[in-house]
Amino acid sequence: MLSVCIPVYDQPVAPLLGTLLEELLPLGQPFEILLADDGSPEVIQQRNAAESPADGHIRWLQPGRKMGRAALRNYLGRAAGYDWILFMDCDVLIENQSYIANYLKHFHEADVLVGGCRYQAERPAPDRLLRWTYGRQREVRPASQRNRQPYACFSSFNCCIRKTTFEGCPFDENFHGYGHEDTLLGLQLQRQGARVLHIDNPLTHIGLTANRRYLSQSLAAVEKFLRLPVFRETDILSSVKILRWYRRCSRWGLRPLLSAVWSNAHGRMAKNLCGPRPGMAVFDLYRLSHLAYLDSVQPGESRQDAAGPLLSVIIPYYNREHSLQACLDSVADQSVSSLELILVDNASTDGSAALCRQFRQDCQSERFRVVLLSEPHRGACQARNTGLRAARGDYVLFFDSDDVMRQDYLQRLESVLSRPGAPELIACRCRTDRGQLLPKHRRLDPAQQLIDPVVMTHNVCLSRALLDRCGPWDEALERWQDLEFGFRLLRHARSLVWINKALYTVNTSADAISAPGWEADREKLLSSLDALWQDIDDMPESERLYPRTAWCFKLVSLAARMWREGARGQADRLYGQALAALPGSQIKYRPLLACHYGYTKRGGRGFWRIAALLPGFCR
Repeated sequence: MLSVCIPVYDQPVAPLLGTLLEELLPLGQPFEILLADDGSPEVIQQRNAAESPADGHIRWLQPGRKMGRAALRNYLGRAAGYDWILFMDCDVLIENQSYIANYLKHFHEADVLVGGCRYQAERPAPDRLLRWTYGRQREVRPASQRNRQPYACFSSFNCCIRKTTFEGCPFDENFHGYGHEDTLLGLQLQRQGARVLHIDNPLTHIGLTANRRYLSQSLAAVEKFLRLPVFRETDILSSVKILRWYRRCSRWGLRPLLSAVWSNAHGRMAKNLCGPRPGMAVFDLYRLSHLAYLDSVQPGESRQDAAGPLLSVIIPYYNREHSLQACLDSVADQSVSSLELILVDNASTDGSAALCRQFRQDCQSERFRVVLLSEPHRGACQARNTGLRAARGDYVLFFDSDDVMRQDYLQRLESVLSRPGAPELIACRCRTDRGQLLPKHRRLDPAQQLIDPVVMTHNVCLSRALLDRCGPWDEALERWQDLEFGFRLLRHARSLVWINKALYTVNTSADAISAPGWEADREKLLSSLDALWQDIDDMPESERLYPRTAWCFKLVSLAARMWREGARGQADRLYGQALAALPGSQIKYRPLLACHYGYTKRGGRGFWRIAALLPGFCR
């Protein structure tokens, strides 16, 4: 009679199975309940194995791999042994004691029966409010209304379908992830002439997706409109509401305006949708403007057709529970066609790792891949290199766990990288939480990097080709790592672009990685300067003059700061070493270094401006 097919992901199903058995067993009709897990966390799989009722009608199938929503339903449907298949999601509640009986009495009336859905009246937690609001306002409709457009309103969330009908109209397995597999199956049923009847036999949807993850899933669903050719067919275009509106807006010449709305306001829209009163009109505009933006950047195609993501963002963290959430939320708010976020746990002992696991569960989608890595506590450079080895992106951006991206940071990068002849290095500015604009200049030159750094940990986007030439972070260094890494990048980069705009905010709190301590970290700082000297030695002889002069300036800067902290004897020795290391043709600049030392050790700031502008000193 009936095969109940339940695809399972990250949900305990023992209560649902118990409710089904309570109704099915007294009916005295042949039935089976087939379940297949699609890669749930191991703890969920173990719980379901332990708690599922021991009944011969229940069978757990083993697909052996993660299949995706459409393919897993086909897998279950093929295994079904009876004439009717009841598909239901695993995150549901059966509140009608005659749920199965209601389907049975309509079997003779149609080939497909759709029961509908409902949501609990009680407001959920704030971080689940968007999905609940959308469901109650857009999905909950009586059968009389759904039967006006039976195929467009088809949903596999809760439906019965004849086995023979399903064999002729399986789910399209080109669909992976969230969105619109039901739309296509409804269209297929219409083309096959299958009779679809909607009845009032709802299941209650209780597995509400977190706000940010639902936004991510919704954008991924929208992106399918550009990626899959099937969505260019006329009957599909007329059956999907957002596509109908998009076609109208395009005919009216509004696509550039919608694209601009996304570029300038998607962050504010996301804030509304994740807030206490999410507006469905805002949600429509959010998806519609995203579609227009993607279509304007990459007409008719999507980055997901490529082998991997365009951009990989690598964020190492160590005990950053208090600041990490703001950083992750700022990444989730970015709008790019394809993004990989790699989070590297440097052996944290607080709740940072759990926070990252929850973030991945809430936000991961087809367009936003979240990778979690962990390693012993060996330092930031090692963690960044661990992330770099795992990255699949064509371009890589390193970012710090206590900093926050502006809403258009990655979008601006993508707009540059998507053009023909994209550069190997893109640099931008930032603001500190105290309002300071960094870096103070935009001279993308190796010697200028030593005078006053322009390349920092998180203000450059780098191509794979450039990283292959210059090498990874130097894991032996514990201070001024970005100074040394930036020097190598600027030395090897063949094409560069500067974005003269602050695109993220740097945290300068006392426990930030960049907090100063010159005398305490003297050996670490000198080790970085030694590595830089070696980098300069590796350059052709004709290119060493200005970098060596700039290196001497940097050593004087360190000496002056140590003098201010009381280590005056050591500071004077370092100052002497700087004068001795000055190239012969640059000895005329010893008075400049003397002025720099005297001015800076007494609290002066900004002497680099004189050195950077002086012809012949470092350029």
